Amino acid sequence: AIEVTIYEEGPEPLFRLYPYLKDKPLDPKQVQANIALSRLGPKV
Repeated sequence: AIEVTIYEEGPEPLFRLYPYLKDKPLDPKQVQANIALSRLGPKV
């Protein structure tokens, strides 16, 4: 499982990923991830 948090203050959002395996945290060096963000509605 991966818990994803997003923090937005400024032009670019900051994502943090928290990987888990069997309810125990994984070493982030063991994980590869990509995120694509699409927003609904008109561009601000």
